[in-house]
Order: sequence, then structure tokens, then C-alpha cells
Amino acid sequence: LKAKLGNIEKEHKIAFLISFLVFFVVSISAYYTDFRTLTIWSCNLWDTLLEKGNPLLFYQYTAENVYNLPHPLMGCDILVCIPWAVWNLPIWILQRFFGLAILEHPWMLFWSKCFLILMVIGCAKTIYDIGKKLMVEENHLIICVLLFFSGFYTLNSAVCAGQNDIMIVFLILRALLALVSDRFKLFLFFAALSIAFEPYFIFSFVAIILLKEKRIHYIALYLCSGLSIYVLQKIPFWNAPMYQESLNNGPTKAIIYKLMENMLAITPYQVSTFILCLLALYVVAYFDNEESWKEKVLYYSMAALACFFLFVRQENYRPLYFFALVHVVFLLKPKYFRINVIMETLSTAAMIVFLFINSGDFFSPKWFLLPGTDTKQVQISEDLWGGIINSSHNHVLITVVVVCVATIMVINHPRFSKESKGLCMKAEPYLLIGRSLVFAMPLALVILLSYLH
Repeated sequence: LKAKLGNIEKEHKIAFLISFLVFFVVSISAYYTDFRTLTIWSCNLWDTLLEKGNPLLFYQYTAENVYNLPHPLMGCDILVCIPWAVWNLPIWILQRFFGLAILEHPWMLFWSKCFLILMVIGCAKTIYDIGKKLMVEENHLIICVLLFFSGFYTLNSAVCAGQNDIMIVFLILRALLALVSDRFKLFLFFAALSIAFEPYFIFSFVAIILLKEKRIHYIALYLCSGLSIYVLQKIPFWNAPMYQESLNNGPTKAIIYKLMENMLAITPYQVSTFILCLLALYVVAYFDNEESWKEKVLYYSMAALACFFLFVRQENYRPLYFFALVHVVFLLKPKYFRINVIMETLSTAAMIVFLFINSGDFFSPKWFLLPGTDTKQVQISEDLWGGIINSSHNHVLITVVVVCVATIMVINHPRFSKESKGLCMKAEPYLLIGRSLVFAMPLALVILLSYLH
């Protein structure tokens, strides 16, 4: 690693040093309420096996809320808990047999968070492997990997909010690596597994299949294979106690309604803007040719999640799915590195300001485990897009985000190759340092408020 970093410019090293410092501080101090809940849910799997002797009673046991969590019902399928449960087995043993409560010992919570940190490292390594398969120049490849590792949404979702989305992103990246490595069956497996954990990749998966396959019966076959694990995991639990009630309170059902919230009036009907844009993307993908298909599958994967990011109300950690693929697509256009980083940084800065205005409690000192602070009484943050329609003061911020994302989509299209001074300029030495400070400054403010509080 030292040898690979040796050729990176000094200013870039400073930037990533700042980012790694932020990553470290957030990793050891931020313990958002969802992270605590997910940790206990993973340990509930072992409790269920020990006390009930039947995994089908998992949802009923979780609903009993033995540990008085703010989320009494688990709103997702059990499969997503299994990897984390295996990792958390040591701290469950300490809690179960030695009386050490996980929620009362920061080092036990940190053990649980180390699973997410390993997933971040796994994602970074997979992006590197994708770049090697595409024969990306080494220095540019290393910087793009570091962009992901130090990105605001990576920090926000994985180590600050402690969400398991990073695990699904890892599976998505493994699926894309398998695809660009010409291992289509392995791609189908990882894609199906990621959809079974959380179904967000289904939007990209359909676009990829339509780009790669034009025969209708094969399209149907591949789509069914992508949904196979998702469906199979539900069969044994379908009539299990509290299973249906739990999923009705989860994000998967809520997202179905959110897909239809942003409607476009087409007289005399109303059509979901998200569905309309997604269908348009699918039509383009189907009629596109397979020339430079490896670059195209990465782009279409990002484009489908861009539709989701722009047109669907979502929690403030969900954009990780989109921006993880943004950093993958950055691999393909090194000559646009400067403008890509500027657009990503501006959109991130606008989003952070938006969060401060609308969901300031997410940056509350109550989430941070620092000397002299109390982390036991926490609240759940607002949805990221909550109140946007009726809050005129957000229009400028959202416009910045939309313009930046649209610019990224245009200049990174496989067929876009405009050569202009503004687009192809070499990045300023301190550009990445400014990017690193985008998240470092809010974190410094939170820590200051923690001590003042």
C-alpha cells in the first residue's frame, strides 16, 4: 500500500489524511440509534436459537423488545442479519453468559461497528479490482478508491449512522466485478443476494439485463433468477409469528409508497416521475448496443440509482448506493477528474447544509460517545427529503444537488468525449483538501458542541 501511495501528490496525501482522521474519529465515537438496534437484532438471532430453538420465532422474540430498543419490530428479512450475527457472536456470548450488556459498553459496540468498517474496506478493494479489470491507470485508480473510502456518504451511512447498507453495496460491487470479469453466473448470484438483503439494486439489475440480453424469454429468466433468493427466503417465514407485522413496519414496504409520491401530471392521468424516468432508461438500455459494454453496465447501474436518488424520498444514508457507483464510474473518465470531484463536492456540501437545516438532530452531540456526553437518550432523524416540497428555502440547495448530479450523468456517459479546457483541466492542488474539509468541519462543530453541552 505504501508503494502504491508513493506516487500520489503531496496535497492529495494531506487530503486523504484529513479524511482518514475523520473516518477514525467517527468510527470510535458515533453510535446512532439505528446502529444500536441493528446490533441487538443481529444478537437476537442467537437468543432465538438458544431460548426458542426455532429460527422461525425470531420476529416474535424481537417484537418482545427485551432490550427496550426504540425500534421494537424488525422491518427486514432475516437473511440480512446473518453475516452481522456471525461477526457479533463474541459480544453476544459476553452478554448472554457473562452479564456484559452490549448497549452499556462502548468497546462492545465498537466491535459490532468493525464489521461495517470491514465492509467499507471490502468495497474499496472491490472498486480497485474493477479498475484493474478495466485497465485503469494506477494513480487514478488509487485516488478513485480513496474518494470512495473518504466520501461523505460512506462516512455518513457506514460509520456515522451505522447502517447495514454498506454490506449491500459490497454485494453490488462484487456483482459488477463478476460481470466485468465475464463471470455472468457469479454476477447473477451476487445480484440476487444483494436484492434479497435490500431490493435497491433491482433498478440497476433490470437495466443491466436489458443492455446485455435482447431475447425476451432470457430476459424473463434472468429477472426471475435475480428475485429468486428474495422470494425463497420469505417462504419459510410467511406464516411465522410477527413476520408480516414486522415487515409492514419496515423500509421496504414504505419505499413502495415513496416511489409513487412524486407524480407528474399527464392529462388526464398522473404518472410517477421516478417510474417514468426509469422506464425511459430501460428503453434506452434495451436498444443500446454492446459496444464497450463493460463501461456501459457501470454507467447504467449508476443511472438507475440516480433516478432513485433524485425522485424518491429517502433517508439521509440511502444515497450511498448511488454515490458508491459514482466513484466506480469516475474510474472511466480520468480526463474529467477535476470537474467530477467539483460536482461531487458541491452536491455533498449542499446536502450537508440541507441536513443541518432540516435534520439537525442527526448531527446532534447525542449521537457521539465522547467524554462528558450522554448517549442514552436518542431520537430518530427525519427523512432526508421530508418537507422539501413545502419548504421554499430548500429549493436552492436541491437545485445545486440536481445540477451537480445531472452534470455527472452527462459527462460520464460512455459516448460523451468533449475536449474542452474547462472540462479537462488538471485538478488544483488543494481541491481534494477542500473536499475532505466538507465533512471534517461539521464533525469538528459536533465535537465542540458535545463538550460545550
